[in-house]
Amino acid sequence: RQRQMCIRDRFHTDYQKQVWANVGQDQYVFGEISKQTEEDYTINIHATGETKTFKKNKCFHMNPPKFDGVEDCSQLPQLHEPAVLYNIRVRYDVDIMHTYSGLFLVILNPYKWIPIYTNEIVELYIGKRRDEMAPHVFAMADTAYRTMLESKKNQSMLITGESGAGKTEKHEKGHTIPRSNRWT
Repeated sequence: RQRQMCIRDRFHTDYQKQVWANVGQDQYVFGEISKQTEEDYTINIHATGETKTFKKNKCFHMNPPKFDGVEDCSQLPQLHEPAVLYNIRVRYDVDIMHTYSGLFLVILNPYKWIPIYTNEIVELYIGKRRDEMAPHVFAMADTAYRTMLESKKNQSMLITGESGAGKTEKHEKGHTIPRSNRWT
């Protein structure tokens, strides 16, 4: 509920004063600058209502709300770790597991069944350019396959992730999907 409250609050406040403050390794809090000095920001932290002071180099400006949930993190005007993590989280919260980050595709394991790896979804992506469809592993696979056919050169993909993150499941799904005549 706090996350939803923070997202709604973003539309009712001055986004130029909104920042992510680093409170530990890979941990950020969302807040609004209430005061600043040459070296510090005093921030009202939305989740707790507390006011804390942080060094400016530990704070990262948020993007305008219109960039919340963009399909490609490289489109973010403020491109830094908390902005990327927030964007991916916004998408994840509405069951969108695939997000581009430039040339790369970030996929999160939803840890629940979402029908995003079906034959019907495969058909939607066949022969489409990357910018014509939402980010998906099938878009990457189709692009690699078409590039291989056109260039007559091998293509490769690197799939990384922690143990239990779903790499094998996604890989096996790719091999069990029947090839359509439209792939050739």
